[in-house]
Amino acid sequence: MNKKEFVNAIQYDEMQVAKIYENLNLCLRIGKTVFTDQFYSPNVWAIIEKMNLDCNVKSYGIFKESERRIISFHSSYEDNDYIDYPIKVIKITNNSKFRELKHQDYLGALMSLGIKREKFGDLLVENNFCYIAGFDEVLEYVKNNLKQIGKNPCTVEILEEYQDKLLDYEYEEIIIQVNSLRLDNIVSQLTNNSRSNSEKLLKNGMVLVNYVEMNQKSSEIKLPSIISIRGYGKYKIEEIIGQTKKGKEKIKIKKFI
Repeated sequence: MNKKEFVNAIQYDEMQVAKIYENLNLCLRIGKTVFTDQFYSPNVWAIIEKMNLDCNVKSYGIFKESERRIISFHSSYEDNDYIDYPIKVIKITNNSKFRELKHQDYLGALMSLGIKREKFGDLLVENNFCYIAGFDEVLEYVKNNLKQIGKNPCTVEILEEYQDKLLDYEYEEIIIQVNSLRLDNIVSQLTNNSRSNSEKLLKNGMVLVNYVEMNQKSSEIKLPSIISIRGYGKYKIEEIIGQTKKGKEKIKIKKFI
């Protein structure tokens, strides 16, 4: 695949995509693993993973089901079972007992330090803690400079080891009933919208299936799959658990919280 084909295949900033292509070429030239120097959203890494390239491609964001990930290119001669990614996790502790901090508070604090959004990945907030994936040098900077968020004092530590619980999102389990596994049926149930309104979401590019935009309403969903609907949330479509008396499929779903 040449550079023009690569760039045209991805709906993203052209200069950034060209930079990713340079990473790919560098890997092919030196025969060693090359990492991107920023995190990308699913509309970039999910497409690249599906490309037929002359090297192995992986995306990684530390957390299970990460949306924002870095991309790595590997020579077929390398051992891809163990990859030393240049990213870690920091744990920010809110030391105030009076004001709870939310996702946007932590994100705003990072941005106020002059760090570009592309330099860190997903943020997971749990009680008075926030876990953030980021590049090693960026996390060191955050550790040394972030002392408070708003008026809330905080402490920052870089985690060298991660507990399994830390690596996963929290879910709310729900059950929906659909006539079939058509995408428009599932979107309608997840958003509590009519079929016609669900079709509008699809046509307007608001629905991603396994992180790739999908606008064909009649597409059959394979299980398990991840469906993201802008404005509504992200869902893991897990399994069929039975049928209703009227013959509808009962599907177990985990909604990301």
